[in-house]
This record gives sequence, structure tokens and C-alpha cells, in this order.
Amino acid sequence: MNKKYITLALITILFSACGSTSDDTPNNDGKGAIDLASYYPSSKVDHKIFLSEVDGADQPSQYQQIKVTDNTITTTVGTKVIEKVVFSDTNITTTLEDNKVDTMYRHVDIGDTLSREAINSSKNIDLGKMITKLNSFCIVKSKESSFEQGTHSYKGDLLKLECLTEGTVVYDIKPSLISVVSPDLNGSHPIYNKSYAYLQKDLGLVAEINDDCVSLEGFNGDPLIDDRKNPKDCKSTKSNYKFYLP
Repeated sequence: MNKKYITLALITILFSACGSTSDDTPNNDGKGAIDLASYYPSSKVDHKIFLSEVDGADQPSQYQQIKVTDNTITTTVGTKVIEKVVFSDTNITTTLEDNKVDTMYRHVDIGDTLSREAINSSKNIDLGKMITKLNSFCIVKSKESSFEQGTHSYKGDLLKLECLTEGTVVYDIKPSLISVVSPDLNGSHPIYNKSYAYLQKDLGLVAEINDDCVSLEGFNGDPLIDDRKNPKDCKSTKSNYKFYLP
């Protein structure tokens, strides 16, 4: 999977792995009272700086250059265009650096689905086979007047998005290798990963919040997430936050 940058499209396009297919029937009739275009950067915004926090530790900040021209927003990191967004009267079409394209309705209501993505894949791994069946989607959760997390605080017209990935990952371990891995790894494991994003009017994404309950360490150390669990029942917990720096 390619390196991910912090953009609204990467909230709504949750997976870019091979074998994924889009669901063309989101819960959205395209006639909502909220104009998503107003929650993207306006012509007054020419750059944004983001800070990432992973498990409580600050990561290097990221500087994005933003160019707003008529009905198009182009976002660049360094010399690389990472996102191009084009607005029509009814749709928002986003093209990412890997040429993945997503189109969603421009007008939404609270509770509407922005987009859906499905992964149904089977691949051979050193230990045997890994079968993945996941569905991902984001919904417009609510409108907020403020959001605060740690030392980061935002006030104004905010849109809260809730994103969910759920399904199963199955590890079919070769019988000869079962004894060298955790006995809990072989078999089917539920995945339930919930995260949140906050968009500010005329500014775009300002915060992304992802607190994870790790139910099991998967293949190559990739954690299997089940955020429905009580924190005391987690094998470990992880956090991944992204904040806009005004």
C-alpha cells in the first residue's frame, strides 16, 4: 500500500490495495443541506502544516502547498501533487497521486455515507494463506462548534466524520508451521476499526483521531484491531492522531 498523506480523500478512500472494489450504493441521495465543498480549503488558504502523534510521540510535521483555482484544489507536498479535487454542481471528484479516483456527492445530510470501499483478497504468505474480507465507509456524524484533544483546539463550523472498517481476516497456517506461531493466530479474526475526522469550514481537515484496541498481533506484526473491546481486554492499545497547526 502506498504512503498515505493527510487529505479528505484519504478519509473517504480508505483502501487502495489491489483487489478492492467500490460499493456504488452509498446511503446518500445527493440532495443534502450540507455542501461538502465548503469544508475544503478556500482561496484564502495557500498552505497547511500537520503534526502527527503516534502512540503519544510527535512525528515530523508535514507542509502542504494548496492551490485553489476556480473549481479545482491541488495539494502538493514538496514537488509531488498528492491530491487534485474538482467540484461540479453535484459531485466532488478526487484524484490521488497513484491515480486512484473517487467521486462522491457534494451535498449531504447528517448520517449520510460519503463513500464505501470493500476488500476481498486472498494471498499467500510465508506461513500459509491470508484471506481478507473488509468493508469500510465514512458517515457524516455531526456538526460541532469546537473540538479539543490535548493541546490542540479548534473552534468554528466543524463537521465530524466517523469512519469504520469491519470484517474478518483469516490466517490459514500451514500445519507444519502452526507450532512456531502463536496458537491464537490460526483461524478467523474479527476486525472493527473506528476513527474520526474533523473538517473546518473554508479550511478542510483539521484533526484525525484513531484510538485502537489491538486484539492480536497479526502477520509481520500488523495489529488486528477490535475497537469494540473493553480497553482492559486489549492485548495492547495504540493511537494515531493528526492535527492541523494554525
